[in-house]
Amino acid sequence: MKRILILIQLSCLLPMLATADIPVFDVVKLKMDNEIVYLRFESMGVLRNGDFCYYDYQGEYIGEVKDVVHRIFKNPGVYTYYRELHKIDVRNVPDIMDGPKEILFILKSEFNIDKVVNPDSVEIISVENGNVYGYTYSDDLKEEDNTWLTKYKIEKLFEFVDEGICHMNLYAIDGAVNEQRKRVLKDILDQAAKENSNRLQEELHKLYKQRIIMIGFCSC
Repeated sequence: MKRILILIQLSCLLPMLATADIPVFDVVKLKMDNEIVYLRFESMGVLRNGDFCYYDYQGEYIGEVKDVVHRIFKNPGVYTYYRELHKIDVRNVPDIMDGPKEILFILKSEFNIDKVVNPDSVEIISVENGNVYGYTYSDDLKEEDNTWLTKYKIEKLFEFVDEGICHMNLYAIDGAVNEQRKRVLKDILDQAAKENSNRLQEELHKLYKQRIIMIGFCSC
């Protein structure tokens, strides 16, 4: 069966579940027309017991996930889609701002769909609370990197910023980068971050091949 990863980003439609006033998103896994589809939207509450329902922090029932999903699919051409979902294990990664519990959800390969989806044709397979919005990271980072992120101790090499919106950390396997190279890399990335995001990602692409990655956070 052909499997396509699609994620839909919904913004400012649903009530927020916020950390430091930054919305938290949920990820729903759906089966739609024999394709696996992932839908992302702002969280409505706490998920528990695998019953596809939302609760508040006191355990009181709020509503059902299916109602959110059905409402979303009645609005064609409004949302951003993604073909990929990567779940990055960050338990060994130190000093992540507003750090996720264990997993960083990464969406890639965005595109748009301009058609109504029949809600009755959608099967909800699973749903989970995700992260807050705002993370930035090396574009190349993917789920396969969990093999070394979980195997080795991870060192934060240094922090750098752009024009003040994004604070980014550079990471590598502990001991893999000496102090002299850290200073050289910081000068390069400081300059690249101040130029533009494309220039920064060009430098990060080179480093990714050496198992050196960036994870950061941008405030708006």
